[in-house]
Amino acid sequence: MILFANTTKLKPRYFHSQTVSQFREIILSNINSLCITNGTYLSAKSAFFNLFGTNDFKSLYFQLTKQVAISVYGSTKNICVQTTPTPRIFLPGSHGTSIHCDYWYGHGITSTTVWVPIFNCVSGSTFYADLARTSDYDPLDASSFGLANLESVSKSIFIDKNKVLPDSSSCFIFDSLTLHGSDVNESNVLRLSFDFRICKTNDNSSTKDLKNYYHLDESSESFYLPVHPLSAKPCLKYIVGGNGRNTFAQHIIIDQASKRYGFLITDQEAEVERYGFPILTELITSKSNLSEKYHAIIIASKSLLDQHTSSLLSSTSIDVYFCLENEMITSTKYFP
Repeated sequence: MILFANTTKLKPRYFHSQTVSQFREIILSNINSLCITNGTYLSAKSAFFNLFGTNDFKSLYFQLTKQVAISVYGSTKNICVQTTPTPRIFLPGSHGTSIHCDYWYGHGITSTTVWVPIFNCVSGSTFYADLARTSDYDPLDASSFGLANLESVSKSIFIDKNKVLPDSSSCFIFDSLTLHGSDVNESNVLRLSFDFRICKTNDNSSTKDLKNYYHLDESSESFYLPVHPLSAKPCLKYIVGGNGRNTFAQHIIIDQASKRYGFLITDQEAEVERYGFPILTELITSKSNLSEKYHAIIIASKSLLDQHTSSLLSSTSIDVYFCLENEMITSTKYFP
């Protein structure tokens, strides 16, 4: 058995909490599991996300987060949790996820996954996990990663003794290096569940934007979202079209980022796409009163710009924020 250095060393286990039963009640009373089919899958998933945003759900969510944190870390100090859980709608005959560990997908070594069963989490429709950490496959060894390796590991993990089968008032918790996956749903029933991740706010091994997680205020014992530097600030939306640049997607990215972080989009500017980047060049180099009208320019992605335009950002006269990269170029106006 391999020992993983610098991990939470959390042996996968069931975690009992009456909160799990309360989750089941609130979800099944709001989502009709009997009407979920391939045709209604997307609407059902949307219903989950709407429910996740309610105060009743969030109250239970924060409650379970604290309970698990105390069990795993010994206290709730410096913890944060995903803003929105991930709903799982596992239809009969469908495939879940191949064998993996959450570390591969960017979650840090302090991360703890909480899997909450809701409906029909039974043999044939559940998932599998390396419960005893007996696999000789090292998830931290990139040189050993390959489809052939995963196929071999899958055979050793997709066995009866590794089925995750919590009781009606338990969830399943495991760390980011636990190998797990969902095989094909061989049952004739629909499975509903959701999962989320808790981690430490200072986990430098995480590639996730932990400032986009709920953080716990230890003095008030309440969770809050860190305030973005551009929150409630007037901003200019910038869209650039052309070959390989989907303007529809840019609008969605900027609008959703603005909604999430509280940017005030007061105006919009489109690029003269056939002649380089004259509009953006003027915006970021202008000595006019742009910085008095807008706090920042919001752009969907840095990859939309060419090298020359990107180089001009080092002397920008107005803040520029890139949504996908979660990167802000701060103007020199703040450093006279």
